[in-house]
Amino acid sequence: MRVCFAVGFVALIFVPSLALADDVPKGLGTGVDSASKGTTDVHREGFEKVATKDDPEKSKITEVSFNLGALFAAGNSRSLALTSAVKSKIRREAHQFTGGAALNYAQAGKTGQGETTSVENVQGLLRYDYFLSERVVLFAKVSALHDRFQGLDLRFNADPGVGYYFIT
Repeated sequence: MRVCFAVGFVALIFVPSLALADDVPKGLGTGVDSASKGTTDVHREGFEKVATKDDPEKSKITEVSFNLGALFAAGNSRSLALTSAVKSKIRREAHQFTGGAALNYAQAGKTGQGETTSVENVQGLLRYDYFLSERVVLFAKVSALHDRFQGLDLRFNADPGVGYYFIT
């Protein structure tokens, strides 16, 4: 019986590793890629994307996306994580409205003890663009962020500006 157990243990250890060497199609078993970067930032630095010249409907855009995620764990330790986000863009002729909001919350604790909050942030963004021409735009943007663990009760940004698209 001990011999069977030893042979089974050795086979369990070495046979899968030999099979992975050449028999697995490329891309499988070669590493682990993360499903996401773990961020839900609605406020980003840099240039905004604009519709291309070849697009016949470039002055009429409607985009809305919603994301919702949750993780629950129970047992001798409990955890709860919630995340949600919404983004939208509406363009009609020379007017474009962009908005977004995100909420992230997580807590964990042991059975019989209170839970401890480990993530708590809320953020939002509103932007209005007025296209003077295909390349020149006036914009006003406001964004707000509350993040308990960064020590931010409220970070508020108001950004007026003028943009010129060298490449459309």
